[in-house]
Amino acid sequence: MISKLSKFYYIILIAIILFLYLIFPKTDEIFTKESYPSIENVTATQNALQKLKDCYNSKVFQFSNNSEDIWNNLEFIVYFCDYFENFDLRPLKNNDEIKWIVSPKNMDDNLTMVTLGIAKDITAESKLQNLLPQTDFFGADPSNMSKVYSQIGEHFQIGVSGKSGLKSTRIYGDKRIMETQVENVNFVEFLDKYVKRKIVHFLWIDIEGGEFEIMEMLHKHEEIDTNNITICQINFEIHQKVMKSLQNETEKFATFLHKIIRDEKYIIVKAFNIRHRNFVRIFLVNIEDSECRRLFID
Repeated sequence: MISKLSKFYYIILIAIILFLYLIFPKTDEIFTKESYPSIENVTATQNALQKLKDCYNSKVFQFSNNSEDIWNNLEFIVYFCDYFENFDLRPLKNNDEIKWIVSPKNMDDNLTMVTLGIAKDITAESKLQNLLPQTDFFGADPSNMSKVYSQIGEHFQIGVSGKSGLKSTRIYGDKRIMETQVENVNFVEFLDKYVKRKIVHFLWIDIEGGEFEIMEMLHKHEEIDTNNITICQINFEIHQKVMKSLQNETEKFATFLHKIIRDEKYIIVKAFNIRHRNFVRIFLVNIEDSECRRLFID
């Protein structure tokens, strides 16, 4: 015979299930995965890209009036619009996350890798170096702990963001992340004066809120474009609620996403929402630039 306590727990369980059913979108209605062409030739690629844009638009605009919904559902949108099956995707795991790359067609090509935000973990960079030994590495981070990057490439102990000057920045201390005033260098200036390259094949960004200014620079006809800089692949960590000075992060992210779709320059290949830590990870691939396409796609 079922006890009163067991009945009580049973009722609570049913109530929780009903609540979750009501608040979460019905994925069979919103997300229907279709089969699209893989990348095999130019015609198939163009067809696939158009269908990708249509797929993103149809999914994203269902949440167009709610940036929180876009933030929370992006990983599902990207998953259900994923049909570029011929990308040679490689996961590179570090201590607490996975970075992604599309491998080059020729593993002996001379490539450039830039890391913004190092802390003390270069595990994924070391794996990339082993995989692609002809790659030059450049890293920037104002933290003392980031000096470990000099083991694999050139290390610059500075902050990099969208604007030069002294600004509030979150950096890794001995035991915790702390917010302090740090001299920052504009991203384009950093590439010009420190890296001294016009093409970056791999860019990894984890700068604790400073990423939003760089995100704005990625769009067509913005600062990266106007300075004739090319970036082929980007791993972004996009943060929410990390600094008091940073507001409306989900709205900024939704605007960024709409512009990325409109520009048709980058496609979002991977997306992960780390809900318990208030950030999203995305992996972008440049499908417009001819050199990026030659190296990684065509």
